[in-house]
Amino acid sequence: MSDLEPINTLLSKLQGKFVGAEYSDTWGLGIQIGGFSKSGNATLFITPDDTEWGSKAYRVTTRYDNIDYVKTYDDIVNVAYWWYMNYKDREPFTQPSDYWIKDFLRLGLIKEKVMTTYEPVAS
Repeated sequence: MSDLEPINTLLSKLQGKFVGAEYSDTWGLGIQIGGFSKSGNATLFITPDDTEWGSKAYRVTTRYDNIDYVKTYDDIVNVAYWWYMNYKDREPFTQPSDYWIKDFLRLGLIKEKVMTTYEPVAS
């Protein structure tokens, strides 16, 4: 697993995706990030946890009490992608959130498909 990205770098990369904040007596301050398909928001807790693999990682919680441990911005992108892939067959989640499209493209997780349509010219 990769090195733990500094929280200030991670938060800088997440700018524009913040939708709120919360506080947990157990995990501390959490930043809510939008665009996680059916989950809606994910919460990134900014104090790293010790993990079972013996290193530090940030806790990200989503719907249904799912917990993911992430070390980098791209790890968070992959959590968002997981939510998109698992609910893309259901309305209104058929397209990825605008928050993540550029990152999904950058990581090669999706490709852009352009459709051409034609209209009659008024005479």
